[in-house]
Amino acid sequence: AMLRIWNLMRALTRWLLNLPGERLDIAHAVEKYGPGVKALRTSLATVMSESDRAAARADRERWTKAGFNEALAEELSGLNALASALDIVEVGHERKLPVAEVAQVYYGLGEALSLRWLMQKIEELPVDGRWHAHARGVLRDELFAQQRALAAQVLERGQGDGAARVAAFLNREDPALKFTLNMFADMRTQVVMDYPTVSVAVRRLAQLAQAGARS
Repeated sequence: AMLRIWNLMRALTRWLLNLPGERLDIAHAVEKYGPGVKALRTSLATVMSESDRAAARADRERWTKAGFNEALAEELSGLNALASALDIVEVGHERKLPVAEVAQVYYGLGEALSLRWLMQKIEELPVDGRWHAHARGVLRDELFAQQRALAAQVLERGQGDGAARVAAFLNREDPALKFTLNMFADMRTQVVMDYPTVSVAVRRLAQLAQAGARS
């Protein structure tokens, strides 16, 4: 449980430290992002994708079987999804949209593009020394950044609720998107995902986001 909490703190701390051109001001960060993160925590059950909800339910059962009470098990089972909290809140600020609306698109897009699977593969990469740890952290940061960029694009151009916007994004005629989906489907058949393969996947996601920004 402590490791799960530490992982979340690591992700949010790296996000804050990577803010461009800003000196880290903890009090300002709490004031700016705190209300949005709190709103996201209270709405997680309704905004997560179906696969995320299924994973959270299974996780909650494991914590309960391990002896945690139901309330604490519920909190722990949502921590993985909160690793993206600051990205979701920031997009909400940029687009002047409610956090729940942004979160529906963000998590729905993650499910559609198999990004939770890709993040799991990043977390499973072996670490032998600080440079491996740094490389894995950079891949993690980059994946979050590209998911955020794509979610912002979907929110800017789509209409309706989160599910409708993600569906419209997936159903459009876009060779770059189809190529990305086929690539990820092929990668999911691989027995082992190493640093070069994961790097190719994350880079492809960046190319998809760049193509969307130009169109």
